[in-house]
Amino acid sequence: MSSHAVICISDARLRSLFSLLLTDSGALVVACSDADEVQRVVTSRFCQLCVVAHGTMPDTGEFIDAVRKASPDTKL
Repeated sequence: MSSHAVICISDARLRSLFSLLLTDSGALVVACSDADEVQRVVTSRFCQLCVVAHGTMPDTGEFIDAVRKASPDTKL
């Protein structure tokens, strides 16, 4: 079974690169461009890994706390 990953990077080029790297490693990847999109994904399905780029959102700490509450088994 493949691992599931969510990526939140606002820069499309970097988002595509990370997605490709994780896909080549065998992961099923959902790429998001903002925090709201990631929260919708994480609360609706289980993901083993969530990659968040610094500067993607104004309050990264608050976002990470929200993701941890919504999906405690997700690695950030």
